[in-house]
Amino acid sequence: MNFAGKLWERAYRILPREVFFFDRPLVLLHSDDWGRAGLRDRQGFEQLRASGLDLGQRPYDLYTLETAADVRALSSVLGRHRDASGRPPVLVMNFVLANLDIPHGMNANSMPRFLPLADGLPAGWSRPELFDAYREGIEQGIFYPALHGISHF
Repeated sequence: MNFAGKLWERAYRILPREVFFFDRPLVLLHSDDWGRAGLRDRQGFEQLRASGLDLGQRPYDLYTLETAADVRALSSVLGRHRDASGRPPVLVMNFVLANLDIPHGMNANSMPRFLPLADGLPAGWSRPELFDAYREGIEQGIFYPALHGISHF
């Protein structure tokens, strides 16, 4: 048997043989990294650029943490829609549960330290009412929190 035949035989053993279909189109939303602090704000971006970092070349260079207004706007948009049984859409929000504790944990001689999201945001960050906005969407049945990981590091 040639290589392709062996590959197909192996795939056939592990792939599902039963599938299901829906009688109407579905829209699936996938959303990761809720709660992950990236760049703090425009001022932080400019400070890093002034220190010599070449920011703005890669998508993650512009990564920042959502605001309460962002979360409430998303909840509002999703809350205006219903399925055939009257239920709103549900967005599974995959949360990162800890951010780097940069002022206290960044040196070459030790392991990085992390700040649990439940204890707040890293130093210098301000996102008033963000956690309240998460909770409101959860209570409305629009957001469903899930674990994405402890951190991205």
